[in-house]
Amino acid sequence: MNRRPSFLHSLLSIILFLISSCSSNEIVLDKVSYIPYDYEYFHSNLHFGKDPKSMELKNEFILILGSIDTTSETPPIKMAFISINNKTIQLNLIKENIQNKQIIKEYTGNGYELLIRYPIKPEGDHTKFSESHLTIKHEKLKSEYEVICESGYH
Repeated sequence: MNRRPSFLHSLLSIILFLISSCSSNEIVLDKVSYIPYDYEYFHSNLHFGKDPKSMELKNEFILILGSIDTTSETPPIKMAFISINNKTIQLNLIKENIQNKQIIKEYTGNGYELLIRYPIKPEGDHTKFSESHLTIKHEKLKSEYEVICESGYH
């Protein structure tokens, strides 16, 4: 009996599995666990997560929007933080507008482009969460997420 072809076949199958699992056609956002600024200067104002439960009970967010107050002479710098492969990535706001009762913000940084859309809450709406849409691009990769926005978080 020749067991060598069976061993080579198994080894080849394992190698192909590892290669296919390492290459992904999507950008997977992790929870943001670290912001590289002193909280004295960084002020977060919006947090986005996958679901209300993970946001409230576990304090897990996949996108944090805010600003950093650098000096009294210049306006605060608006930025976003995401995490990919356990690495926190800072994105800077490049465009912001309002369209169809939604706020649309575009951020870039470290080769990533992020677009977030979230609703403008009507006067008197005190709900804590609202549904939002997030698109992230990096080179030829593009991923879209339906996320939950938690407003009023300071």
